[in-house]
Amino acid sequence: MKTTTKILFFLLLAGAVVAATLFLVAADNNKPFLPGVTVTDEHPNGCVDCHKVSGGNDYRLNAELANVEGHPQVDAIVKNVPQDCLMCHKEGTTAGPLNLITHKYHYRNPNDNAFIKLYQGACLNCHSVSPGSGKMTVKSGPKNW
Repeated sequence: MKTTTKILFFLLLAGAVVAATLFLVAADNNKPFLPGVTVTDEHPNGCVDCHKVSGGNDYRLNAELANVEGHPQVDAIVKNVPQDCLMCHKEGTTAGPLNLITHKYHYRNPNDNAFIKLYQGACLNCHSVSPGSGKMTVKSGPKNW
């Protein structure tokens, strides 16, 4: 093989490898963001994995609830979040159902909402799903305060 032919063959081969790599990266970027299904679940404990002290700000739920007018102090009775919140936030209670409260809070003002901007508004940050059975559950974890 002539040197020119070898160089041309090498350039074509290198070009094919680059094109294939770009195609695979683009295909991977089109993969849906489904924590625990298509990507690693960075928030296996749901609320407490996101609601934490970060960047000098306290986003823990007890700190956020302190700003909710009329919300009682829950430090002594809540051990697991959000599971223990259901003591008061069940369907039909005066406090209101937790599912409506959290969904309203997490999806309001989409252009200025941290859940949407930082966590892609992904349901599977708070919920888990078993791909085999399709069963959906709400993630819960020990309180972080």
